[in-house]
Amino acid sequence: MTNLPAVAYEGRAFTPTIGVPWVREQLLPMQAPVETLGAQGLVREDFSYRLTVYSPTPGGKLSDHEDMVDAIRAKFFPGQVIRDLGSTIFGIVTEARRSQSIIEPDWIGTAISIYAYFHRATRAA
Repeated sequence: MTNLPAVAYEGRAFTPTIGVPWVREQLLPMQAPVETLGAQGLVREDFSYRLTVYSPTPGGKLSDHEDMVDAIRAKFFPGQVIRDLGSTIFGIVTEARRSQSIIEPDWIGTAISIYAYFHRATRAA
């Protein structure tokens, strides 16, 4: 995607600029069922990665906001491998869905919930 909006990363200071689109990210851990037992077993870590897209309400077009939400959501399809900035696999997407938009005085916000998982060893090597 070109012309990506600014991102408010979880745990970092961020002040949005009124009139400029931005995205808030949140990582939400979920349950961790054991998939195989024993010393070499794996634990499946399920998580939800939420991206909330904000666009300016006054002067902004709803169609532009919806297009941006749809373009971001389309990047996270079932089976999509999520990697960190290197080449390490961070997760595998199972589903991505969007919520209903919420209109506030300065912003329209729409959350995209990306559900994914990864496997880790049951104990440190």
